[in-house]
Amino acid sequence: MKKYIVLLFLSCLIAACTVVSQSPTTEFLAEPTALETEIERNLPVPSSTPDSSVVTSSEVAPALIVETDAFYTQVAQVGGSVSGLVFIEDVAYVGVGPRIAEIKYNHQGEIQLKKFSDPLPGRVTNLIKLVDGSADRLVISAGKFLVIMELLDKATLSMKCQLEMPGEISSLVLDHVSHILYAGGAIYHSATDYSGFISAVSLSEIGCMQLISSTDMPEPPLSLALGELGLFAGAEGYQGGLYYSQVNKSGELSSADLVIPSTPEAPFQPLCLQVFDDRLYASYRSVRAYDISTPKQPALVWEESVGGNVVKSFSIAEEWIFFYGWTIKSELVYDSFVPPEPVTGAPLGETTKITALYDGLFIVADHALKSFEIVDPENFLLADEFQPALSNVVNAASNSEKIYAIDLGLGDGRGFAVLEVLGLPDLTPLTRVETELLNNLSLFQGFEFIDDRLYLASSEAVWVYDVILSDPQLISKLKIDGGDIDALIALKFADKDLIFVSQQTSEWSTFSIYDLTDLQTPVRLGDPITVQKGEIISVGITESNVYALIRPIYEIDFAILHVLGVDGDKLWIKESYQIPGYITDMAVNNSLIAITSMDKLMVYKVNREGLPELTSQIDLSAYGFGVGIEKNDLLVIVGTKRGPANVLVYDIMDNEQIEQIESIDIAESGLSKLTVLMTESYLVLPNGIGGISVIQLNP
Repeated sequence: MKKYIVLLFLSCLIAACTVVSQSPTTEFLAEPTALETEIERNLPVPSSTPDSSVVTSSEVAPALIVETDAFYTQVAQVGGSVSGLVFIEDVAYVGVGPRIAEIKYNHQGEIQLKKFSDPLPGRVTNLIKLVDGSADRLVISAGKFLVIMELLDKATLSMKCQLEMPGEISSLVLDHVSHILYAGGAIYHSATDYSGFISAVSLSEIGCMQLISSTDMPEPPLSLALGELGLFAGAEGYQGGLYYSQVNKSGELSSADLVIPSTPEAPFQPLCLQVFDDRLYASYRSVRAYDISTPKQPALVWEESVGGNVVKSFSIAEEWIFFYGWTIKSELVYDSFVPPEPVTGAPLGETTKITALYDGLFIVADHALKSFEIVDPENFLLADEFQPALSNVVNAASNSEKIYAIDLGLGDGRGFAVLEVLGLPDLTPLTRVETELLNNLSLFQGFEFIDDRLYLASSEAVWVYDVILSDPQLISKLKIDGGDIDALIALKFADKDLIFVSQQTSEWSTFSIYDLTDLQTPVRLGDPITVQKGEIISVGITESNVYALIRPIYEIDFAILHVLGVDGDKLWIKESYQIPGYITDMAVNNSLIAITSMDKLMVYKVNREGLPELTSQIDLSAYGFGVGIEKNDLLVIVGTKRGPANVLVYDIMDNEQIEQIESIDIAESGLSKLTVLMTESYLVLPNGIGGISVIQLNP
């Protein structure tokens, strides 16, 4: 989104360019492709901490919700992380972001992608096969929705019906005999307060769903398994532990009772559960077997430590248990062991998992789809792998024709981030470039596009790409002296290319503006501004001011909004304000500032001096992850702790009487913050493990 600087700001900065260029500094190291020399240090003298005051208003208006026709329509979606797996004969169905992918296996373990479904109303996390006469159907969890997908038509994967649940669904188990599905998930109360639920849902022969009963849990269930007389649930969170709920033949659930506690000395948050006859198998930091002849008093029969690894999912075959998880260093583990006693009988109920055994293969669907040939149970050989394009999109930039997206892929820090170029609005892939930035989210600090340049920032350097040609070309790598980079904004005026940079030193945070018109001779405009050290949340630019929102170190209850002006050849602080709450994002335009927190949206009117006055404060139904402003629309992304679930659209024609006009379902992102990228006609959401979406503003 273009940022415009008015004539006063331009003239001041141009004057700054003129003054500084008479005596250029050596703050940068610049070269076409590589870093070769050290930078001369010129650390600023610390200034006093700016005064802070709470931004208040005597009249704060709530939001109105009005009935209206849809203004926004999703026109394209692509990508997302793999999660959820089920086999029907030689075809695997896996979740990819908000879609289902159909993948065919051959006898060599090689895979062929056949097709994708249309986007569902949330990120797909669980799939179960429902065999009903001659019809094959999938029961799917997509965000907070249960979805039934019909597989009769081989040309398409079509949604038959959907049912909204009390919260985001985390686990499913199906009783094939009674055709009752049990779903567990999380209920949001506030940013730091969650509880869980388990619901019983009847599945009719014609593919419809109806809620039978629900029971509450103190924590969201991570896993479910069906026993002879009831349901076991493994809980996450501070309490954790294993719960049991009795179930009658019609699906009525009793209250969930804690039967195995989790303690600080012996933590237990079962990630995967499965019942065979009178044995319950559970995994967390080991794999355990319990005798559940008395369901409310499970008795531990054996425990396998598997090297102390965390076991996320397992599959049982004859005398072997194959498992997938990770080590304490977050290295992925694919392994197997022989349990101390044979696993006998058949599983009770079909439980959702991300692992499967098929035709001599051990298959794992988590971030990517990996198939291992089992040469013998202690020797795995990777047979094939499916890694979706745009599987972890953490940021994007756009002009009227193209989207430039940063994809971190597996996000494990063992590869490099990829710059993907896509056509707008249909997300047609145009080209991709591997960057020099490791694919670790903690290293990623900024991504900006303006005119014919892209800027990609890590904590240590800024990569500059020329995008005049079809393929982005790396033209410079800049290292900025003065601390670790934690935010970057690009701006253009007259014939000058500028960047605003926020950095952190051991004691302070600093703000600077640099002229990058000549990449071989970058110039800092004046001295940096030094403020109290903290985490930069967001930076915005209006016609006459720069707004920097920062959370002071060790503080969670407020952030500081610095309003910056320009005087001659340097930045200066006009005013600083304390904004209450755990602040998450900010958007600005020439007349408004919108700020989101864990539970609120705050809208400020900007006066002639660029100083804010609070005019509206709105309670959000879930955690606020991002905010954007385009003309008379304000968009807020809200969701649960696992990631965004809705885009709320507000009409801000009257900023003292804001109206909510729409709510758009989107896929879970897995990110703690989302960029809201807006053009004149489109909303672009680089949605982490939910892929990337384009939503059109209808006339």
